[in-house]
Amino acid sequence: IYRFDLAADLKLTMGQARKHKELHPHRGYPDLFIAEPRGKYHGMYVELKADGKSPYKRNGELKSSEHLKEQEAMLNELNSRGYFAKFATGFDEAKGLIESYLKQ
Repeated sequence: IYRFDLAADLKLTMGQARKHKELHPHRGYPDLFIAEPRGKYHGMYVELKADGKSPYKRNGELKSSEHLKEQEAMLNELNSRGYFAKFATGFDEAKGLIESYLKQ
């Protein structure tokens, strides 16, 4: 069972956008949720980034962006609640992360 969030790419009317915000008030919610417990985790969340668009600088620090900070805060909160939650950059990294998680 999984859920993939496409709302960021939707073109909503002002009324629809308000309703969506009421229904989904938390910013930074990850793109993909896999409802499959593995090991010590209740499930897996992945925040997907385009190939070549890593959220991190070369030194491993998060890039300076309010949006990325919100996403990182959400991933940290999910991790603290017993979920496996990470950024994945590009298809290959996301696929590897998912396969690794599901093999646990």
